[in-house]
Amino acid sequence: MPVKGVKTEDHLSAVEAILRDCIELHERKSHDYAKSGDRYSNFRFAARLSRGFTDPVDRVFATMIGIKVARLQELLNGKSPKNESLADSFKDLTTYSAIWGAWHNEVTHKAVNRDRVKKHEEVSARKPRPKKRPLTRVRVERRRSARRNTRNR
Repeated sequence: MPVKGVKTEDHLSAVEAILRDCIELHERKSHDYAKSGDRYSNFRFAARLSRGFTDPVDRVFATMIGIKVARLQELLNGKSPKNESLADSFKDLTTYSAIWGAWHNEVTHKAVNRDRVKKHEEVSARKPRPKKRPLTRVRVERRRSARRNTRNR
């Protein structure tokens, strides 16, 4: 449903302007990330890097880091950055690594807590120990006589 008061031509012009901006951004980023002649080289590099991980989340982190490393490889081998600085790429790489480490800490912490809860549930599910009977006069006398008998031997 068209927005009242907005002409179709104005709408299309706005969409075209956004798409032109996206194309320009894509060209700048492609320059920084991919090898000349292979626009997908950074993705291939990231895919090779992430292959060694079995956990899907680890693969995603490795892929993100691989894409940044591919960009650094291009820039450190002589390309001039067109989108963001070399320092920004190092910061991004550090940030991805920190987020990955935090994720693993959280997952490990949850696993440890899950194990504690499981142990607690197992202990709670066991048959409770019978309570000790209170000492009566007769039981006290039996204990005393048993001690005397062991001392006299």
